[in-house]
Amino acid sequence: MNEPITSITDLMTIFQTNSSNELMVTSYNLDDGVWTTATPLINGLTGSNPVLATYNSMFYAAYQPWNGKVVGQLYMATSADGLTWTNSSGPICTNIGGPHCAMTEHNGTLFIIYQEINSARLCTIYLNEYGEWTAPAYISS
Repeated sequence: MNEPITSITDLMTIFQTNSSNELMVTSYNLDDGVWTTATPLINGLTGSNPVLATYNSMFYAAYQPWNGKVVGQLYMATSADGLTWTNSSGPICTNIGGPHCAMTEHNGTLFIIYQEINSARLCTIYLNEYGEWTAPAYISS
């Protein structure tokens, strides 16, 4: 991938490798009908349960760090072109557990919904107008 994703593709996905848990990205171009060779999201970055969304012309990749196990935190990497990614300096959430989170844009706001660690409660956080992630709000008990 040496062209910006936004100019060459109609679809992009993120996944973790089975062998090393490295986070990888690949894209698909409907015109060419091919997937690009998967490349590391950020060299050496390992994680689990990654999800990807677009918001305000940016790519957002949320993931849980991997240290031999999931550690209950959620980090975010962002990219304007799908090639160069910037990782968050710290977790955007510290009480995530369970399966993959869901991330989506709705009515001009980017939301993440996830299951609270050691609980069945669902939580949501969102990116506010100042570019900061909000504190978790519970949407189930």
